Amino acid sequence: MSIFLVFHGTDQLVDYVDSVTLVAFIAFLTDCWAPSLKLITETNEIILTTAASTSLIFKSQALLDRSTDKLCGEMLDVIFQLVSNNEQLLSQSFAAAMTGKDPLTDIKDLLHSLCNSLSMVSPQYTTRYKEIIDKYLCQDKRAYLSKLCARYNCEFFKEEGVNGDGETTEQLSYFSHSY
Repeated sequence: MSIFLVFHGTDQLVDYVDSVTLVAFIAFLTDCWAPSLKLITETNEIILTTAASTSLIFKSQALLDRSTDKLCGEMLDVIFQLVSNNEQLLSQSFAAAMTGKDPLTDIKDLLHSLCNSLSMVSPQYTTRYKEIIDKYLCQDKRAYLSKLCARYNCEFFKEEGVNGDGETTEQLSYFSHSY
């Protein structure tokens, strides 16, 4: 399915499965896709499923509904487990991992793409992804995400505050927890 998603996009997959019913698509993701992410061990599979899952979580209209928060959170948790455990391997082999026709020509850096996808969608869903990350990613994975976002200068989750002079200020905050 990763190859289909990368080549054809999330909308075509959703449309295809949705021709049966949207509930079937969500059930498929919940019962098949998300649990299978934990079983991935090969570099090519990690790259493809990370790209595909990132696209599903942040670009698929079906997963932008709040009723899918748990599914998105569980998928993000596994994605960050995979990439944090394999970051050096992914960095070294990303360019060479795909042989033949490269389905990921628009992605030059997988980790940057993941962070950028989050930062692009966060302004539209100001609290949703912050809440999902706080709830479903452990402190180590949130710290890892913060490190990646700082590395790639991906900003999201701006919070307003009041300074000592009583003026409203805007401050960048990746998460509500301090590390």
